[in-house]
Amino acid sequence: MTSYNIHQRLFSLGLASNIAVGCKGTQAELIQKMDDALQSSIDNLGVGTWKVVWGPAVWKQDPESSETAAGHSWFVTCDTDLKHGEIATYVIAIAGVTANSQVDISNVQNIDQVVDFLELCRTTESPPVPVDPECTDPKRAYISLGAASGVYRLLNLASASQGTTLTTFLKSISSNSRIVFTGQSIGGMLASVLAPTALRTGMLKNISLYNIYVYSISSPSPGNRPFADLFAESFPLTVAGKYAYQVWNANIWSKFDLVPRAWNIGSVEEQNLWTIPSMYGKLPEPLTSLVSRAIKVMIEKSPALLKIDYTPIQGKMIIPRNAPPAPKTIVEFITTAGAQHVQAYVNLFAAPAPHPLRGLHDLEEAPIINLLNNAMVAIEKAGETSVSTH
Repeated sequence: MTSYNIHQRLFSLGLASNIAVGCKGTQAELIQKMDDALQSSIDNLGVGTWKVVWGPAVWKQDPESSETAAGHSWFVTCDTDLKHGEIATYVIAIAGVTANSQVDISNVQNIDQVVDFLELCRTTESPPVPVDPECTDPKRAYISLGAASGVYRLLNLASASQGTTLTTFLKSISSNSRIVFTGQSIGGMLASVLAPTALRTGMLKNISLYNIYVYSISSPSPGNRPFADLFAESFPLTVAGKYAYQVWNANIWSKFDLVPRAWNIGSVEEQNLWTIPSMYGKLPEPLTSLVSRAIKVMIEKSPALLKIDYTPIQGKMIIPRNAPPAPKTIVEFITTAGAQHVQAYVNLFAAPAPHPLRGLHDLEEAPIINLLNNAMVAIEKAGETSVSTH
């Protein structure tokens, strides 16, 4: 009998999908690493009797390369310790992505091209077709091509262990079940798109809508405002306990985590890119100008941000008890950002983290943190620290 509540257990299980993040190898080798270690890692968490029932699956941009890490890792687990009257709980856990994966950003985080969400739902077995941001309808729901491509892979790549796709598995789950889609960082973003996709395509027709949940943690925005509204209509936010993180159908994010502030550029107060420079309090110069200039450069390099109002899905901001000290250098800023993106949540949930095959710090190298770091370093080298107001 575990003493952890369901949200703590979900957090730990979500982290388990990241046990091979940062490990290098071919796609087949990484699948084997995950397969060998995943069940024992879950058993050692002490969060209940969860059995891996599908996967793990791993996708790489170059499956034969042994010099890069995975682009996506995911699996399904089920709670086998059921009491009288309880229903089975299935958790779809999706890993984040690190800079070590060396995946072309267009494959995991392409925000410059978008996909009509309802069109994606009609054609989930085919690679998503992007829409020119200049030709979008502001009333329609769009998601980034990166999010759409990720969901396409999650649904259509067969598990080496079972030989079936996630689509087939979801359709097979019995009606007397509960399903939770979860993940952290990019994994959380994919969970928040995968769930409504599976719902609208009929993959979950056996399951009552009241037993389908999304639990995203520290994820960036996957789509525009109509998509965020569609998500909220499909999955109403529900408070489920006394702790701030005990909610359903929301993105749990920390005030000091910069990743969930991507990719809104100002239409959402607090949770947008322009709030990053002041996130840790008043920074010394030239660091303040470097961060602000880097944000400006990132936005200028992604013109679609001006056309597509990337809007966070409904969420719950959590303010940690202890604020991190204000960084003074680029290195300190990036180190703080990484810790606030991973370790801060481990502390917040007070739940066990699995022993990774490399190191938990690999998850701290989120793509947006890496992009911001590269932009600041380049600006510093060029001596361009002045920044105009947005």
